[in-house]
Amino acid sequence: MSARAKTVEALCELLTTGDEVDRCYAARALGVLGDPAAADDLQQRLRDEDVDVCVDAADALGRIGAQSAIDPLVESLKNDSSGEICAAAVRALGNLGGEKVAQALRKVAHERPEAMEWDDDWDTWWDVQLEAVKALGRFADEQAIDILVDVLTDESQQDIENEILRALASIGGRGTDVLIARLQDTGSLPLHRRRAARALGRASENNGIPPVLGRALQDEAPEVRAEAATALAAQGAAQYARGLLLMRRDPAEEVRKAAIKAVISLSEQGIADAGLSDELTAMLDDPSSGVRASVYNILGHTVKSNPLAPEVIAKVAADLENPEAETASAACTLLGKNGDTVAVDVLLPVLNDTQAHPMVRREAALMIGQLGLFNQPVADSLSRAAADPAQAVRLAALSALARLETQGVIEGELQPFKSPMEAVIAAIEGKFSPEKPDTEEAAPPNQPPAEAGSDTSGVEPEAGSTPPEDGASSPEQQSAPENDPDENTDDIKLPDSPARIVREGDVRSAGSTLDAIAMDNVEAALGLDAAGEPAEHDEETQEFLAVADANKETMSRIRSERKIDPAFDVRRLGIRVLGDCDRTEAVHTLIGYLQDTDPRLRREATESIGQVALRNPDNPALMDAVGILITQLAIGDQDQRRASARTLGRLGNRAALVPLVETLKDPVPNVRIQALESLSRLVTQGADPEAADHMVVRNVPPLSVARSIAESLKDEEMAVRVAAARELPVVLGSLEEQSFTAKVVGEIIDSVFGWTGEEARLIGRSLRGFDASLTTDKLLVRLKEAGDSTKRSVVIEMIEETFSQAAEDSHRAA
Repeated sequence: MSARAKTVEALCELLTTGDEVDRCYAARALGVLGDPAAADDLQQRLRDEDVDVCVDAADALGRIGAQSAIDPLVESLKNDSSGEICAAAVRALGNLGGEKVAQALRKVAHERPEAMEWDDDWDTWWDVQLEAVKALGRFADEQAIDILVDVLTDESQQDIENEILRALASIGGRGTDVLIARLQDTGSLPLHRRRAARALGRASENNGIPPVLGRALQDEAPEVRAEAATALAAQGAAQYARGLLLMRRDPAEEVRKAAIKAVISLSEQGIADAGLSDELTAMLDDPSSGVRASVYNILGHTVKSNPLAPEVIAKVAADLENPEAETASAACTLLGKNGDTVAVDVLLPVLNDTQAHPMVRREAALMIGQLGLFNQPVADSLSRAAADPAQAVRLAALSALARLETQGVIEGELQPFKSPMEAVIAAIEGKFSPEKPDTEEAAPPNQPPAEAGSDTSGVEPEAGSTPPEDGASSPEQQSAPENDPDENTDDIKLPDSPARIVREGDVRSAGSTLDAIAMDNVEAALGLDAAGEPAEHDEETQEFLAVADANKETMSRIRSERKIDPAFDVRRLGIRVLGDCDRTEAVHTLIGYLQDTDPRLRREATESIGQVALRNPDNPALMDAVGILITQLAIGDQDQRRASARTLGRLGNRAALVPLVETLKDPVPNVRIQALESLSRLVTQGADPEAADHMVVRNVPPLSVARSIAESLKDEEMAVRVAAARELPVVLGSLEEQSFTAKVVGEIIDSVFGWTGEEARLIGRSLRGFDASLTTDKLLVRLKEAGDSTKRSVVIEMIEETFSQAAEDSHRAA
């Protein structure tokens, strides 16, 4: 019997013998497995005493696609009083199809079953009706059109107009005619016309639809015109691109935005007609700066196939000095994408203009790098920009230099930097000295702010960490106000004891409730008990205080980066961009900075070496970094240790195996997780020491590494346990160690039960990497041994995840 068959059999048994929790979990898992053999048992659960079990059974039957379930599901739809069960039955029937299903759905979409109950003041039939409408649309059931129209025009019904219109669009034919009539009914509310236009944009057939939408561009309601423009793009109506461009002059802003967005969409789809470029260039004389910016963005999608003519380039260049930063930036981008190096001469003055908006200058620098020409004016301008007070400009200039080093053409004898690489290295060496704005307080060069409560230098949030939300600036882009109340709060220390002994009578009694609260708060803040002695905290409070201290330390590290000296930042960004270059000189420079006195530069160099190794781990210049990184792995701060662990994994040198195994004992969970990932990478992708001429004193066998990783399954941190479970099948996959592998699978499964069980699904996904028969046998044993439904639910979740990927692949193939 196959692993899947064994699992289905066990779950079907539990579906019959288990309690309501077991039955729900088993039904859902059977739906994921999608085996028709479970259909009969699931049909029996449609009459279960527990509503949730009925719902899960119906959903599972729909996922399985069991045609034998049509009659029982239709029967439930007719006779069951629970709207929740009936809605699940409709969803399931919607996955099964057929004329008998369509008849049942048409009826329930139009007529309320008499037995169906209300849920307080909510008619549960409305949920059932909505599901039926969606299903009829998927069926493209032409016989449902009249019913859908009746529901649409019945004012006593719920407002599901959007769903009905979408269904009519999917059906097509007369359904499309209904939509067109609603769009052209000028006496109806604009809301109804707008919804009709949106549905027509989604229609599967477009015969006759674009002309109707084109006429709707002249509708009196701006929301209808805007929706018509969007729908034309959705229909791929390239013939209306010119008309959409004219809509950019519409008095309503929402229409103008929708029209330009529609043209951009047509351009991105590559279906706009070739003559569109001529129409667009004619709009470069438009007096509206916003119009021209939109045109530049559209042309950016067409210049590869239709390069700009010299006179067009001149018109675009004229907007480089536009006071509207968005327009000037769009002009820069277009000139760069066009690829004509003649644009370099007009972009350089923009970059050199320190009064221009930083966003515009940044774009100019990037496009200069993209154009690929490195001559004396370019070298001078980018070198100056690399020391600009604005960080965005600095980074763009250094990035442009790095790109020019690998893709650019050097023109003439240059001084003082003969190549872009020399300019970047000069920036890293601190030879560029930015002018500080009057409002910027700079720290001494190379002196990072100290962390509160530690003699370790402040560090930047790790590269590759989660970026800020849209619209938020990163810590290194922020500048705290002069009187920021949060600033330096880490230096505030509460006294260990009162300054003097307070004698009896010195403090008056509380005269009110507020006084009493205030006095209690003082005692709490000082950590004193009722007798004035330091309070002893219970275990829960100690845990809370430990979390608070950890958060305080994290915030201290983040705050340390709010104010960065521009001179130092130039060096840091220079190291960062060297990670994009594989040249030996660049790698040697990065290795040199692995031992810099500033921890931020060390970490930046570590990350950049990792980027080089990710592209080309066989680069011989990288070999000299291994020993230094192993040292940093042992003595660096937590950010440096994590960066070192990641880069050592990418370098592919097995000399790092022993140090990485030791790092599994690191006190910081994220460092341990990174060590696990790097160990897995080294075992499976590391270079052969002899072939690569690596000096490996102790080449740890893969099985020993696997044993060390397996020990992390006992880690107190869930994320570490999950990481270990994820890497073990990778490491063991290349080994013929069946006995140990079987032992590890059991340990992975058991690791869930030692904690809260919340990682069950994550662990289940990791089990996919092992042999299905092995994992199934282990899981089914645990399922049988589980003493209650809570533990069984954990096992079922793992089973579900173990098979879910294969089930999804099977459904797609079907």
